[in-house]
Amino acid sequence: LALALLAIALLVASGPSLEAPLRDALVLLFTVNVGLFVFNLLPIPGLDGSRLLPPSLDAWQRKIQPYSWAILLFIVAVPAVRAVVLGVPMTFVVRGIFSIFGLRSS
Repeated sequence: LALALLAIALLVASGPSLEAPLRDALVLLFTVNVGLFVFNLLPIPGLDGSRLLPPSLDAWQRKIQPYSWAILLFIVAVPAVRAVVLGVPMTFVVRGIFSIFGLRSS
């Protein structure tokens, strides 16, 4: 879905300037989609990222599972933590995909 939104934004970008709001909206949707991708890959029980951890960390996951919601709330609610945990990987992914398609990230 994210790449489809970006492809449509690329097509719109080649048109007249009246389509700039549509392009901006599609790029925003693309960025939100990438943000959800990064968020889902956090190695916290309940998210898909916890399944990527090695089996040797299963005991640790069981210990923190009751507190997963609090950890997620902390990450989302505290701007400094959110900027590091979500912002840095999200910026890396968005810039990488934009560079593949020859776009500038704003």
